Amino acid sequence: MALWHFGTSALRHFGTSALVVAMGLQYVGIAGSITNFAFGAVVVGGALATALAFGLGGGIPQPAR
Repeated sequence: MALWHFGTSALRHFGTSALVVAMGLQYVGIAGSITNFAFGAVVVGGALATALAFGLGGGIPQPAR
């Protein structure tokens, strides 16, 4: 249980740090299109992962033989 808590804590920390760095770079005017592309790629990847998880997990169970 402690490992799971550490994993989500680290994920939040690095996610927040990446968001702050991306916002800073966009504010300064450096790599505006790169940060938009990276954010879009993360959103699309999350949506694809969610769709696959629900699609594969919600399949019709086969009858036992």
